[in-house]
Amino acid sequence: MSKKKQQTTLHRNGKIELLRFVFAFFVAFFHLGCSVEHSSEKFKTGYMAVEFFFLVTGYLMAKSLSKELTDNSSQGNERLINTSLSFAWKKYTSFIYTFLASVVFTSAAWINYYDLSAKEWILKMADAVPTFLLLPVFGFKTAPWYIPTWYLSAMMVTVVILTPILLKHGKFYSLYAAPVLSLAMLGFIYRSKGYFDVNGDNWEGRINLGLLRAFAEISLGCTAYYLVEGGYLKKFGRKLLSAAAILCYAAVFAFMFGDYDHSMQIIVILLMFAAVLITFNNGDTFKFLNNKFVYFLGKLSLPVYLFHTIARNYILKINSINDSYLKQCVVLFIATIALSLVGMALAELLKKLVEKVQKF
Repeated sequence: MSKKKQQTTLHRNGKIELLRFVFAFFVAFFHLGCSVEHSSEKFKTGYMAVEFFFLVTGYLMAKSLSKELTDNSSQGNERLINTSLSFAWKKYTSFIYTFLASVVFTSAAWINYYDLSAKEWILKMADAVPTFLLLPVFGFKTAPWYIPTWYLSAMMVTVVILTPILLKHGKFYSLYAAPVLSLAMLGFIYRSKGYFDVNGDNWEGRINLGLLRAFAEISLGCTAYYLVEGGYLKKFGRKLLSAAAILCYAAVFAFMFGDYDHSMQIIVILLMFAAVLITFNNGDTFKFLNNKFVYFLGKLSLPVYLFHTIARNYILKINSINDSYLKQCVVLFIATIALSLVGMALAELLKKLVEKVQKF
């Protein structure tokens, strides 16, 4: 195996990449089911797939920042601020081109879907500016076509807040403070709403529940990293851990696929936390998933999340409401994949154009 290939294997986890893709479609099928009345009760809690993305974000964030931990006695505030801003900017640029591509596609889709005049389209675009700027969790208006972007908004705010904390006190925060704070925040959400389907539009007084959801679960992801890094799972055999992870994912999928009591949701989050923890800990298992195709599916997950709304709305407009939910899911899958592939190409084009402009 070449050195380059070895490095790729070390830095990519095929299981996580495949799960990104699967969980992205759980969100898509959930949104499809929310849009119309179906006799099927499937994917009623598919929104909990977002928990997976937050947990993975937290794990990878803690892992990246652990390499740049600052010592209070030797590093000044200026270095801390510069490192924090640099990390946040890197995170932002990792998705901004795909996000902009989705904005272009969605804005164009508006014209035909709503049969807008030029003036109406301009006004609609003006209303959506806060969404383009990732401001939903601050209380600004969210355009109906861009509701999924609350996730990016909440994630970036959490990254900005947590980065300096992790740089200064990563291990202490992750192993001691994060579990307590996360459970308290999740408990507050559940006590306020009775479920975890909250986003940038959900407030409890002056507290944005979508941001609270992101902060709690990204923090739990940080906890998962330090548990793996500290070797807390070494006393368990890899086969036993792998079996436990499979059972945890099976329970999570079964819950999201069906229509179960909301009181079970905190258990599902904890099962997902355990599954993600084990998946990263057992990075050398199921090696056959460490291949370019699976990595590509992982890369496709963000476009799927951002572009499925366009496909969903047009499917519901074109198809009869009497069409079976299964048929609509199949059409949604195919249409979303097609849009996502085109969107990825557009994102790459936008990135190259920006890089050319920067050279000048």
